[in-house]
Amino acid sequence: MSPLAPFTLERFFARYEHVVPHMLSSSDCETLSVGDLYALEPGAEARMRDMRLGYADARGSLALRELIAARYETITPDEVLVHVGAQEALFTVVHAALKPGDHVIVQTPCYQSAYELPRSMGARISRWTYRPDRERVFSLDDFDSLLSNDTRLVAINSPNNPTGATFTDEEQAHIVGAADARGAVVLSDEVYRGLSQGHEARSAADLSPKAVSVGVLSKAFGLAGLRIGWIATKNRALLARAAEIKDFTSICAAGPAELLAEVALRHAESILAKNRGIVGDNVSRFGALVDRHADKLSFRAPEGGPVALSTFHDASIDIDTMAEKLVERGALIVPAHHFGVAGPTFRVGLGRADFDRGLEIFDHFLQAL
Repeated sequence: MSPLAPFTLERFFARYEHVVPHMLSSSDCETLSVGDLYALEPGAEARMRDMRLGYADARGSLALRELIAARYETITPDEVLVHVGAQEALFTVVHAALKPGDHVIVQTPCYQSAYELPRSMGARISRWTYRPDRERVFSLDDFDSLLSNDTRLVAINSPNNPTGATFTDEEQAHIVGAADARGAVVLSDEVYRGLSQGHEARSAADLSPKAVSVGVLSKAFGLAGLRIGWIATKNRALLARAAEIKDFTSICAAGPAELLAEVALRHAESILAKNRGIVGDNVSRFGALVDRHADKLSFRAPEGGPVALSTFHDASIDIDTMAEKLVERGALIVPAHHFGVAGPTFRVGLGRADFDRGLEIFDHFLQAL
């Protein structure tokens, strides 16, 4: 066991996110106001006014868990545990599933929690690393070569942050099946489900009695301020242990947040359709910018989700210096080394409605290089 290392991405955002006016690397979609949610459902505002502000059910309200369960094929409300955001969900699952010395496979690049939480617990980590030069950037052969009989956790993320890569049904089934055969738990971060432009692979929780799927309203729904996430799993022993661990973190979510989350989930398809439209438009906008500056940049459009990677051709560019210079002009990009990608690469965030404003600043910046 060892202390958690600083979360470099979150420290970066703490410095810049709320002071730089135009975000070009956001990981979430266009947000909604409380009034927007009230407008979706007459009566919601009155229910909020009448709500008593006591402790909420530690599991999450039954109504909320029913709505979450309905987003899966086989999950019941009793197989859902509501958390305060996805970060807490990742924390409780890792601590429920692992002990020091266990072997963990982590799909990388990734959000730092995916490897830092197991590392802090004394786990042995193997990184399943993407191959950007291939059509399928995550090779199943590479994955299989990392599996061993003492693998206890496989951490995956599809659509992937920051690459935008997704798994096909066949790839998802292979990963889950291979992990099951060795008694390993698949921890599937699915916070961008609903944002793929085409078919989405089945949720890991629907494929295996051991797998755990993590969801949240922060990303695809653009409702990060509600801080409502969850785990869905048929793994009752792990679910019970995660609930015990959660007693030492948030205990329960906030009742008002759960009520607004219920409204959002009852109108999920309209919210997600709007955000898919924004992402699609912004992919086209950024692609057009890269075409204009093809001598400077490359870009691989996301297969799903609102994020992708873009790389400067000039390997001598210091991406941190580049980001600082862009901050001075009023726009923010996130260097990809915060996800484990070296070199002059940054994450592009394609989910915000005002993306074109930051893009204009970036366009002028590139012209001046």
